Amino acid sequence: MQIEFTLSAADVREYWKHVYARLQKKSKLGSLPAWLGVCAWAALLLGVAGFYHFLSHYSGAERENLLLTAALVTFSAATSIGSRVLHRRWVAQVWLAPDAALLQRRRIELAEDGIQVSTPETQERYQWGAIKGVSSSSNLFCLHLDSHTALLIPKRAFATEAESAHAFRLIEQWRRPGAQIES
Repeated sequence: MQIEFTLSAADVREYWKHVYARLQKKSKLGSLPAWLGVCAWAALLLGVAGFYHFLSHYSGAERENLLLTAALVTFSAATSIGSRVLHRRWVAQVWLAPDAALLQRRRIELAEDGIQVSTPETQERYQWGAIKGVSSSSNLFCLHLDSHTALLIPKRAFATEAESAHAFRLIEQWRRPGAQIES
């Protein structure tokens, strides 16, 4: 079975969300609520405030030095958060640039002995044993090579829902026994 398509930026973003959700499911920390991170930062800042109070009242340290310490702690917290945001934007710009390899036209051939992925510049072959798992989201089939790398096939690449279901059944039939199907 041959499938030809071009991934869109929306497909890649959906995949990133899908991978993040899968990693959260597998991680013991992934189930912790987001407000716990806020509580950790609040506890850190309260600790710094308590330390500042102790030094200012009991050690005789100069006020200017204590303010400088508080400013440096605040600056480091802000740069930590800011660097994560900037890194995500940078990754998106690099991966989703108009000339990015990820967004090139692809042809995927599904056969009993494996998968062949071709772009205008490359050709790769994977045996079914390389596929560690298969999952799907609302718009994508993901053939996982590891926990955060996958071959992506948009469902829109199939002419009909029946053709999409047939391809998914073939993938299930041919891939490595014991791999898990997730949706």
